[in-house]
Amino acid sequence: MKFNLLRRLWTAALLLLAGSAIAAESGAGNAIERVEYSQLAGQSLVKVTLRNPLPNVPSSFTVSNPSRIAFDFPDTVNASGVGRQETGSGNLRSINVVQAVLRTRLVLNLTRPARYEQRIEGRQLYISLPDESAAATVAAAVAPSSLRRGTDIPAAAGSAEPMISNLDFQAASTDLAIIKIDLTEPGALLDVKQRGASLVLTFLSANLPERLEKKLDVRDFGTPVATLVANRAGKGSQIVLTNRGEWDYNVRQVDTSVVLEVSRSKVDPHNLAAARQVQGKVVSFNFSQPVPVSQMIGLFQDITGFNFVIMPGVTGEIQSLKMDNTPVSVAIDVISRMYGLGFRRYGDVVIVGKADDLAKYDKDERERAAALESVERIEQESIRVRYRPAAEIVQALMGGSDSAQGGNAAQGGAVPPGTGNAPPPQIGGGGQAPAVSGATRSLISSRGAISYDGVTNTIFVEETKSQLERIRERVALLDRPVRQVMIEARIVSVKDDYSRTLGARLNFLRLNNNGAVNTEGGKNTLSALLPSTLKPAYGPGQQVHVSGGFDPDLGAKAGDLMFSLFNKNQTRLLNLEITASETDNALKGVASPKVLTQDGRLASIIAGQNICFQLSGGINGPTTSCIDAATKLEVTPRINPDGKISMKINVNKGEPAANAGGVVTTNKREIKTNVVVENGGTLMLGGVFEDATTNNEDKVPLLGDLPVVGHLFKQNLKQRNRSELLIFITPRIVTEELTLQ
Repeated sequence: MKFNLLRRLWTAALLLLAGSAIAAESGAGNAIERVEYSQLAGQSLVKVTLRNPLPNVPSSFTVSNPSRIAFDFPDTVNASGVGRQETGSGNLRSINVVQAVLRTRLVLNLTRPARYEQRIEGRQLYISLPDESAAATVAAAVAPSSLRRGTDIPAAAGSAEPMISNLDFQAASTDLAIIKIDLTEPGALLDVKQRGASLVLTFLSANLPERLEKKLDVRDFGTPVATLVANRAGKGSQIVLTNRGEWDYNVRQVDTSVVLEVSRSKVDPHNLAAARQVQGKVVSFNFSQPVPVSQMIGLFQDITGFNFVIMPGVTGEIQSLKMDNTPVSVAIDVISRMYGLGFRRYGDVVIVGKADDLAKYDKDERERAAALESVERIEQESIRVRYRPAAEIVQALMGGSDSAQGGNAAQGGAVPPGTGNAPPPQIGGGGQAPAVSGATRSLISSRGAISYDGVTNTIFVEETKSQLERIRERVALLDRPVRQVMIEARIVSVKDDYSRTLGARLNFLRLNNNGAVNTEGGKNTLSALLPSTLKPAYGPGQQVHVSGGFDPDLGAKAGDLMFSLFNKNQTRLLNLEITASETDNALKGVASPKVLTQDGRLASIIAGQNICFQLSGGINGPTTSCIDAATKLEVTPRINPDGKISMKINVNKGEPAANAGGVVTTNKREIKTNVVVENGGTLMLGGVFEDATTNNEDKVPLLGDLPVVGHLFKQNLKQRNRSELLIFITPRIVTEELTLQ
């Protein structure tokens, strides 16, 4: 009986096919009248003639396996009378024109992926396919395999070959990873292939610079992507992603940007189109007479093998339907959307109903589940934390930041600390998770409680069975070994002091009749150097000892030279003092501290001393105070997905400056910066630099200004002090090999 019904439906469809086509054509705004092709020098040309001019080029997309290009013409019918044309020339194998209601699709079947151009001239649409031998050679070596959607890619003749300029990995969430690839030129041929748990992106003509050849381990981000490897592949490049779990992907290519999204698959148990029994099956329908929806569902039952239960609200008729070699999943999805149907699958039984009725049914189910959860039995469980402090895990479970300080048991969400309703304290070392301002999405329900013990690093949870399962999954995600970074610092302090003194002093002494000594000359005259006991006793035949003279046993300062001339009667003394000295001091100090820290944790290095001084006190007497005059280096490393290390650096250098009134002051110099360094690369920080120059001139007024002779009456002092602090920082990600070293 069912066979007779199908035969009658097929007969009616054939009788009304011509009338349906005429009716559709009359209701469309445009029509494809002719599709022609030709083979020109170096390219294949397709000419599409329409009834009315197109306002803009039609939307298009490409398929890599099999290689084809599709163009969609909305509100357009196929009036050419031809559904398929075999060409067999060049890269173009055949042309298909397929109409679905008031939409027509033009499909160009190719032998290999190719660029294409579109242009509109009046009622004609021209599609050109350049024959690129270089792309064909590369395409022959790489098997194309998947779908790529995007805008039109112009084939600019003579343009430079595109290259990959940037490769970036981003973890949008634990369920979504985004890989952004930037190109120097548009039009790079892209092939995407899924090989088991791996996803392979092959750029057929875009080369990869050496700096972007890398292997990234991105497991710590919790996305479906585990590793990313970028390598060169002949004249092109290849990017391989190794994924884990159930995942799906989407690729978009717009101009010079390619965006790949890898998301975690969330299988809807009620999605009939995604059922295993439906995958891979195709059907063909051609109904020109009204068919009840319930009867159509009966056909799906025969095809899928499920047992369908139809709710009372499912009514209506399908006026006409034609599908040729359509996947069953697509047919089910189209019909369910057209008539507002929904499915709920429980094993091999499928409930079919209106989407609104099923939504109300789901709402009632959730309310019943919530009512059952409110009376569900509370269970106790202890969870041992291995790698992170239990306080941080508790804080994260309660929806706050991961910076908890130990405490007692905390009621979930509804009872804030300090209200008097908190449970009694737990065993030693434990603590209460502090209140979190604006905490959201806590996994601890209003009936549950959570506490931890800091000694054994154990979390104690009181929750329902379903909520305990969620908490265990979250703890497993958070409690992971944290990678470590070795910070090697080299602190170099360089000082260079230079001074030069050049000058002369001329002094004249004479003896008066009364035996007194008169002096004439510079500021520091000989009389100032004579002992007081010698001044009144100076006379003929007596000796005068001058300190700072040329006698080396008198402890003269280096660079000072004195000449003294006496007359015959020893009553006149001419003294000439010459000062000429040069000092050059160089000092270099090196410190090489190392510190090991966790990813994202602060590492601090201090080299120097504290300066202590006393302050006059009141009743209690003087007090001692200390100030920091050391070099302090603080580094917070963060390991990036690409293997590089981001560092937040703060450098402080303090040194004593003055001591006024018993209070010591210091000069402070500071550098703050954020940088990104390769693993094992070295960063140099400078800029803590001082350069002080002093020029001092000491002279006798007027005499010191005389040309040439004035040098005998003045002294010049030139001094230059230079100091610089250089800090070299080398971060290294700790691996097993580095740990052994």
